[in-house]
Amino acid sequence: MQISIQKRKDIFNYLGVFLLSQMSFMRMFIPFVVGFIEKREEDLYKKLILYGMSILTVSLRFSLLSGTQYLINVIVLLTSFEVLKYINLEKSKIENMIVFGITFVNTLVFNIFGEFVVYDIVISLLISSLTVLGYQFFQKFDFSFEEIDEKNFIKITTLIGMILATFSSVEVFNISIRDIIAIYVVLSLAYVKNIKYAVLSGIIIGTICEIVNAQMGILIVSLTLGGFIAALFKEKGRIATCIGFLLGNTMLAYYLVGYELLIAKFFEILFAGSLMILTEKKLQMATNMFIDSPLMLATAGNNILENFSDTSEDLY
Repeated sequence: MQISIQKRKDIFNYLGVFLLSQMSFMRMFIPFVVGFIEKREEDLYKKLILYGMSILTVSLRFSLLSGTQYLINVIVLLTSFEVLKYINLEKSKIENMIVFGITFVNTLVFNIFGEFVVYDIVISLLISSLTVLGYQFFQKFDFSFEEIDEKNFIKITTLIGMILATFSSVEVFNISIRDIIAIYVVLSLAYVKNIKYAVLSGIIIGTICEIVNAQMGILIVSLTLGGFIAALFKEKGRIATCIGFLLGNTMLAYYLVGYELLIAKFFEILFAGSLMILTEKKLQMATNMFIDSPLMLATAGNNILENFSDTSEDLY
């Protein structure tokens, strides 16, 4: 049965809203989802449904107070965006100011009703800044996925990291679903692409997952080191690539975390590696979407600092 493009878009929107509504920073809810909804949906009726679903998710995932605070935030934001349509000003800059101002005031007011300290102002500024960052990220995000250069790759990997961060507490017999998916992504890139894609994806996904869940930096090193060594073994085949990832994590366990964690990690790598082997043909087809133009990841003959600076400007 064929699913229409509109239905696929709606399914993606509902799933995206549900997952991104659980995004947090140091266990505090951050409304990154606002940028996603505003980018993905123009119809006001459908937009209200998405916001309603988002508010319900926040209330269940965090607390009723967080849901109420977010509800007020959404009402003021939507009203401001509707008014902005009739004002002849540069839309993007005004929207960023509105998102920052409303989020800051809303967060600060709710903190005042508790045991207010000066630190709450810093928290309000941090939450507001991250909300604007998320809003800008989605406004400039290309959801077509037709061509992937290194700039789009960074954005897509960032989105994957944001989504995986919401799976932090999902475990089956002490095996993390989040880690299996993250390892699968890095392993796949190590096998079908090269070291730079594997390492960069490991750094981005690992960093976002660890910061969002206020955890140690073990996952970052696990994905990055594992992806690096896995890519070195790619010429020997799929199984060798998986062994390379396991070897990297064995080294990590020896120096940092001990072998008890390696046992759980072994099963995660086993599941992720099996999934990569089963989906190899589809992964090979997906590589046609990549455009290897040198941006941030410069070659030896290029000026790395200039490339990094140019790429940073392009991303924003």
